Amino acid sequence: MSWRGPDGGAKPQLTRLVLGLRRMRERAGLTLQQLSRASGVPTSSLGEAFTGARVPAWRVVEAVVVGCGGDLAAAKSGWRAAVAEQAGITGTGDPQRATTAAGFASELRALLLREADLDSIRAIAKAASRSSSAVHRAFDGTRPPPVSLLKDLLELCGGDGETLDRWLTARGRLLGEPALPQPPGQRPKAAPAERRALKAPIPDPEVAWAPGSHGGGIAVSGPFVPAHIDQKALAADLADLARTTGAGTPHPRIGPVLRLACDLSPALAADEAHSALVVRLGGCARLLREPQPDVLLAALGIDQPATAVPGFGVRLRRVADLIGGDVADAARYVDRAFDNLAAVVRRQHLLGFSETSGGARGAAG
Repeated sequence: MSWRGPDGGAKPQLTRLVLGLRRMRERAGLTLQQLSRASGVPTSSLGEAFTGARVPAWRVVEAVVVGCGGDLAAAKSGWRAAVAEQAGITGTGDPQRATTAAGFASELRALLLREADLDSIRAIAKAASRSSSAVHRAFDGTRPPPVSLLKDLLELCGGDGETLDRWLTARGRLLGEPALPQPPGQRPKAAPAERRALKAPIPDPEVAWAPGSHGGGIAVSGPFVPAHIDQKALAADLADLARTTGAGTPHPRIGPVLRLACDLSPALAADEAHSALVVRLGGCARLLREPQPDVLLAALGIDQPATAVPGFGVRLRRVADLIGGDVADAARYVDRAFDNLAAVVRRQHLLGFSETSGGARGAAG
């Protein structure tokens, strides 16, 4: 006996599952009423598990298997295979295999099925507290899901920051976005000859910047607030911050991309916004390989109390001492370090700064 789906195609996994449940019940010699009393599952639902009309819910399969003394692990494996067959899920839960938005959706459905036993769009939407229409759009194969929804779905699977990073990297690849940085310790250290030359001239170290009224008293350069975190623009904002006031002063000059990336709401008071900026930049810097954290903290002026933050020229000489080079070497090294820091800040923004640990030494207070 073999069951077929609505399209007339054979469903070998469904057939195997239903026949296995039937044999299990026959060996146990139990009626539907007895199974229902033992499990609390209605007889109507239990009866559907033996018809082959569709893949039964896992709770129904579990009730039959437990009541009949069957192998629960084997039954779950068979149930997942039948669900994948019915839903057309061909993925394995690996985002790196995805070459299209449809492939990405299939890999994500496979992960949700394997790790959370979510067998339908409706079940996924309910578990994620999202509308069915929003989840349906995320899996229609036209475009990878939004970052916020992807993060919620991965949390259902018990994914950690590394898991989210892998899925965000795959998503960005499909959308043509800049790649996220590799985890600390896995990125090869660049040789001095490979460091990109500093493009912008170093301004006078004592350039003044008057405090503004945006961002809770933080001065904001630029007339717009971007909707997307561009890594190059973020690196430019970091460089601008370092070359002017530095991040350690009470009223740092902060560009619009950096303000968005660090989640600095205009509603924050000046001291709260400043503290958040220092902690987030300091925490992100410490996720990089040595000696970049110390270099970045020195270049940004957040390695000492705000009242003692010197101009950029002095900070650059401190960087030169740290790397054992001259000021020109320090300028090139800092330029490269800002690129790496921008990548980490962008990643931590997508993670909601959940992995950024530790503040900056000597944060102003």
